[in-house]
Amino acid sequence: ALSACIISAVEANEDGASLAKQVILGYARMYPSYPEHGKRAGKGRVQAQSLCEAVWMLPAVKIYLFLRDNGCLTDAEQTEIQNKMFVPAIALLRAQTSKVHNIHVWHAVAILAMAYATSQPKDIEFAEGIIKMNLEEGVLPDGSWYEGSPHYHFYTLEAFSEYVLASTIAHRPLLRQEQIKKMFASPVQML
Repeated sequence: ALSACIISAVEANEDGASLAKQVILGYARMYPSYPEHGKRAGKGRVQAQSLCEAVWMLPAVKIYLFLRDNGCLTDAEQTEIQNKMFVPAIALLRAQTSKVHNIHVWHAVAILAMAYATSQPKDIEFAEGIIKMNLEEGVLPDGSWYEGSPHYHFYTLEAFSEYVLASTIAHRPLLRQEQIKKMFASPVQML
């Protein structure tokens, strides 16, 4: 669906947008019926764990915003996507988000993006608080991620990159920009 939006924008036609709309509305209509499940790494509805649910929601928000901003969704369809998918997903992830960890960064970024799309200021504030805490406590003085693994460093940096994009789209000031810059510089310094 996200690729269909990109093709729609590049080719300036509605075919891709129409396909993306069918996909996002289909998920929104089914989302409330998906049970929460997961035993080892949090709970999801579409995905098997909370981390994957958060990562999955980020393109869904981009699709929604593209369709909304290009006049492809009626007010009723916007409300349906917001209330049936984004609002319940925010509640699902928010209940599982509280600490410094790469998973919680992904949760917070997804919450921020969905909260912006649904105009939920309290959820925006919550997400930004978790992001700020992770930037302050999870990024070490040399810019490396505290979990001590290059894989987790880059995975968390990807989440913070999504945060920068979501924050920019939401017209929110970036928190702890220096910490994010340090995370980009850290791998080069390690080499």
